Amino acid sequence: MDTYMKSEELLARIEAYHGGLNDYYNRIKAKTEDKRAKMLLEYLGDREGRFAKGVKRFRKTALENTEETWQQYVPATEKLEVPDPKTSEENRSFDDMANEARDLDERLKRFLQVMANKAGAPGKLRGIFEGLLEQQQREERKLNQSIIDIAKI
Repeated sequence: MDTYMKSEELLARIEAYHGGLNDYYNRIKAKTEDKRAKMLLEYLGDREGRFAKGVKRFRKTALENTEETWQQYVPATEKLEVPDPKTSEENRSFDDMANEARDLDERLKRFLQVMANKAGAPGKLRGIFEGLLEQQQREERKLNQSIIDIAKI
């Protein structure tokens, strides 16, 4: 657990996580032969790219007057590290990628839950993290439905 981190740095870390996942999924897709896995990776790469751009835009407007606010007892941000595609298997199966995507989404969701539930966070910042958590939960449901739909192919 990091002791202190600026709110701006936290959001930058979330943006970097989404951008890193976008790159990761696109690189894995290039090495994957499984048609269903490629479809899932295409969806995931697009989704993470949209998230990264959205968080970047959000950072410019949402943190007005709060960018210098420090957060205490921040959960370990190393849990938001993107896997290295060089160490991943060359040819990933659909099931492997579905499980990994769920795990990577869950990491961010747990991080956002901690930040949204922090009693010491100012109301505006808590609201930002609550909004990001709600968005992540919606996307989790969409991911699960996409996995079900692609599995039928």
